[in-house]
Amino acid sequence: NSIKENVKFHSNSSSKPHINILICVARKDLELLEMQIQSLIQFSNNKINEIYIVAPKSIIRDINFKLNKVFFNTLNIYIHDEEKYLEPEAEKIIIEYYGSRSGWIKAELIKLEFLRLHKSKYVLVVDADTFFVSKRTWSYHAADACLQNGKTIWVFQ
Repeated sequence: NSIKENVKFHSNSSSKPHINILICVARKDLELLEMQIQSLIQFSNNKINEIYIVAPKSIIRDINFKLNKVFFNTLNIYIHDEEKYLEPEAEKIIIEYYGSRSGWIKAELIKLEFLRLHKSKYVLVVDADTFFVSKRTWSYHAADACLQNGKTIWVFQ
């Protein structure tokens, strides 16, 4: 259930870390997902190695179809079922306790679990409704970022 294609990107300076991107997606985000990914590519000065999309199983086919049409052979995109990062029993408790805010809480917990399990050193976590509108360089230089538990907390220049 994943798109995995060859990477074809603009060249970037080797002094900038190559990054992976994580986006948690819900059904309400589907219409804008393509534009969001295009904005990330267009306005990132860093090379993007991989994009990880975490979504409910019920919309994975829709995401795959939508992104394959636009990004076929241009990106490494992996689509994961959110159950990989959040147990169904935990989801039930979150919905019961948080009600209308449960989607936001689920997304935050999924992000934390993804970062805990992922082996990549540089992961930029982007909310599904975040669009870049100007160039950004994500830096790991000591003056620009702080480390917490061996992971870089990003700042942009």
